[in-house]
Amino acid sequence: MRFPGLQQRWTSHNVLIIALIGLGISAIILAALAVPKAGLGVFAFILLPLAGFIVFLRPEVGIFLLAFSLPVENALVFGEEITTARLLGLYVAAAWLVGKMTRRESWEHLKYNPLTKLSLPLFALVALSATWAVAPSDAYIGLFRLIRLLAFSLMVMDLIRSWQRAEWLAKFLVLGGLSGATLTLQQAFIEGARRAGEGIAGNENGTAAVLVTILPFAFYLYRSQRNAAWRWLGGLYLVLAVIAVITTYSRTSYLLLVVFFLAHYWEEIKRRSRLVSLIMLTAVLVGGIILLPQERIRERTQTILPYIKNTFSGNSGTVSVRGFIWRVGLAMAWDHPFLGVGYENFDDNFRLYRFKVPDIPERSSSKSSSHNSYIGFLAELGLIGLGLWLGLLYALLRLLRQSWLKLVNDRTSAQFLMARAVIFGFLMQVAYGLSINIQEEKMFWLLAGIGLAIGRLVSQVHSTNEP
Repeated sequence: MRFPGLQQRWTSHNVLIIALIGLGISAIILAALAVPKAGLGVFAFILLPLAGFIVFLRPEVGIFLLAFSLPVENALVFGEEITTARLLGLYVAAAWLVGKMTRRESWEHLKYNPLTKLSLPLFALVALSATWAVAPSDAYIGLFRLIRLLAFSLMVMDLIRSWQRAEWLAKFLVLGGLSGATLTLQQAFIEGARRAGEGIAGNENGTAAVLVTILPFAFYLYRSQRNAAWRWLGGLYLVLAVIAVITTYSRTSYLLLVVFFLAHYWEEIKRRSRLVSLIMLTAVLVGGIILLPQERIRERTQTILPYIKNTFSGNSGTVSVRGFIWRVGLAMAWDHPFLGVGYENFDDNFRLYRFKVPDIPERSSSKSSSHNSYIGFLAELGLIGLGLWLGLLYALLRLLRQSWLKLVNDRTSAQFLMARAVIFGFLMQVAYGLSINIQEEKMFWLLAGIGLAIGRLVSQVHSTNEP
């Protein structure tokens, strides 16, 4: 019999083997889950093998579900640190590997691409850093996490083999974002959380970062879809997500919201495209924002410029907590300029260096992450590690720009709008690198995988069209 998407004829024997593998993995995972939470484990044991069987037949479905789960992954937890996204990731990875081996597909594009080429020397440096780190085990744990995230990114690239799949990934990402935005609003208005978003995608700042990063994909649906339901779904996300982000009171996200709307609105005004519906959408958004506590929003926005000033200048007694953390990181880099203190060792060294930096803020704790990907790499892996990381970002942005330029002749095409959404999402993640460690964020690696997939798709189209 022929199964859609397998690209070759399969026998009943092949399907039976894959089904047994899926059920076996399900049994192993769910047996572990059933120990701390027997009731949930039994319930999951009934449903997840069926889902696993479907994912083994169509791994791209697992990628769609994984994209859906990312915005709310910490809100739905099966056990101690076992999130829905991680569980789905195990299923999809197993299905992907088995599928590639049984179909004997090429691995060349997974080995020879900018992400792999620049990740391998970076990972080698991470592994070596364990030899001079205060806590070698932390470096090895961080290395394992990076390898897993790289594999996730390459898997996304390999499974997104058509523009249609890229579109469906965007749809599931927006649907998941709607769930995350709804949970954030529930915390703000029903549970009365001071800063909504705690427990969703990690914390309020992490929640805001995820919701803002998805905004370009919602705008893609709003602009590209012929089906009115998908267009208005994108519009609904634009409204709910912005309101939800405002309730997180994340300063970085406030600034990026302004950048996003200026860029996208300016493009629509220039093209005079769907201006009536855009005005209606804006009116609904403004109406929703008016219902929020204006005094708290005003107080928060008024702190943005002073906070930036205190972070980067920090006169005696006024340095911000984040500015102090960054200075501690720079002190580490000053003492270890080329190779750093060891990957994931910022926290252990923070306790040693915090008293070497003057003006400790009152709210500063005895431990902290770098809260900045770039200072983090500089402190943990020195100038060499930071150079490799910046080179990786540059290579991905260059690939995205090349794809965008090849599609720029038709600015209304769904392909161009998809490329633009990925570029904006990726640039937002790069900007968020100033306040969070994006190398640990699944959203960053998901966008990297989609960017690589779009690069392949664009290259295939143009190579086909060449005489």
